[in-house]
Amino acid sequence: MAWRNRVTIRLVSASSDLVRLEPLAAAHLEQTWRWLQDPALRAAIDSLAAPSLEGNARYWESRLTDPHRSDFAVLAGDEHVGNCGLLRDDPRSKAELWLYLGTSRRAGIGRRAIRLLLTHGFGELGLERISLRVLSTNASAVAFWRELGFVDEGCWRRDTVVDGTRADSLWLGMLREEWDATS
Repeated sequence: MAWRNRVTIRLVSASSDLVRLEPLAAAHLEQTWRWLQDPALRAAIDSLAAPSLEGNARYWESRLTDPHRSDFAVLAGDEHVGNCGLLRDDPRSKAELWLYLGTSRRAGIGRRAIRLLLTHGFGELGLERISLRVLSTNASAVAFWRELGFVDEGCWRRDTVVDGTRADSLWLGMLREEWDATS
């Protein structure tokens, strides 16, 4: 696989525990695959079926060689606890953000990881806006994104299927000046 070299992003919190984003690489794929065997996680992130180990590797190989993507492993200390990234539309100076944690949920790690990713997107990449899609059925995720300063921008009605039932997707976004006011 031809993996791209990318920057490692670090944040040391006030309590001195380290949250890092490092480029997602082949070494992270088996753990990612394990997390995606969990039906609850797949439902939360709108992933319809559990991938095979080989299918997961093929999926990521195609994405990690895409020059418009910035994909990262989320590390708490040295433990790989999740993944996140930006799918960039460089000519329009915008990106779609994504995140999931396989472990260590509700421990503040996701919040720290997103602050790092937003700093990278609005700072180093010079983006003007960052948006994301979240399932309307995932109330805790909707609240999480709103608490971080993302603003409701729209609803795609009956966009996907969750547990056999049609569900809406909500689109939330943040502009550079909104990030500057909160960072």
